[in-house]
Amino acid sequence: MDNIAVEWNRTGYFIKEGFFLHKKYILNDLDLSVPKGTCLGLVGPNGAGKTTIIKLGVGLIKPSQGSVNINGKSSYLADSRKSVGFLSENQYVYPHLKLFEWLEMLGKLSGVPENRIKSEVDRVLQLVELGNKASEKLKILSKGQTQRAGLAQALMNSPSILFLDEPMSGLDPVWRYKFKEILLGLKSQGVTIIFSSHIISDILNLSDKIAYIESGSLKWYGRINEMRWKNKKYQAVFYSDSFADVLKKEIEYIKLEKNPDKSWLIVMDTSKKEQFFDLVLKNNSKIELFSPVYIELEAFFGENLF
Repeated sequence: MDNIAVEWNRTGYFIKEGFFLHKKYILNDLDLSVPKGTCLGLVGPNGAGKTTIIKLGVGLIKPSQGSVNINGKSSYLADSRKSVGFLSENQYVYPHLKLFEWLEMLGKLSGVPENRIKSEVDRVLQLVELGNKASEKLKILSKGQTQRAGLAQALMNSPSILFLDEPMSGLDPVWRYKFKEILLGLKSQGVTIIFSSHIISDILNLSDKIAYIESGSLKWYGRINEMRWKNKKYQAVFYSDSFADVLKKEIEYIKLEKNPDKSWLIVMDTSKKEQFFDLVLKNNSKIELFSPVYIELEAFFGENLF
């Protein structure tokens, strides 16, 4: 297990509410591991438990059951967090501090040696292109600039593991692209990244694997290509009206449409492929095109998980 950066082992988290203090589970029996140098994307509806997973990972809260480990040590131990950087969804900044003062303070708290504080501040500000805002008070910064400053503080201790909760919230299109490029650069250097997002394109562009969370439970986990192959459909194009009539009669649950050029388009599940070709041979039909169709991530979650 030396190659595992973060691991949730049968992890559960609950709160007690009401007069009788009934348990309300926020996270149920989560088993999940993230290899070093990879990126895990957390996706799911609001209130699914994604933020709780991240808070458990960085040790802000303690699991009610099971465990969470960072490089083999409990994430709740201060020692395990030395290699971790964290950007929360709703980060708190000290509005009357200047940006460089805030970064210096957080750098010291995260264990950056005194003689390296200034150079680290300069490094992270250059990375997020906020060097010209170093002497500005945090209350002056825009939402997007504050988000970039948040990434800067998360990188002050040169972490090997990075937790990001909705990291691109509030960024304009240019900085959404730059932010992703920064994260891809960090991953290429061996940094492990765990992040949540509602933006499917961000998940696709950054993640090695995806964990879909709903109602506090892990509903699906795997590589994007595994999901697409598992849920692959096929399409075929042909011109025979009589063959179209045969397909309507013989094959259930297919999508069959006539195009403006009078050709027919059929879309079918993988399970229908063999039956389709049996009918092609039996009716001596000519097929102009036959190719796979990969389901989009939104459609996969909508059709299979909701």
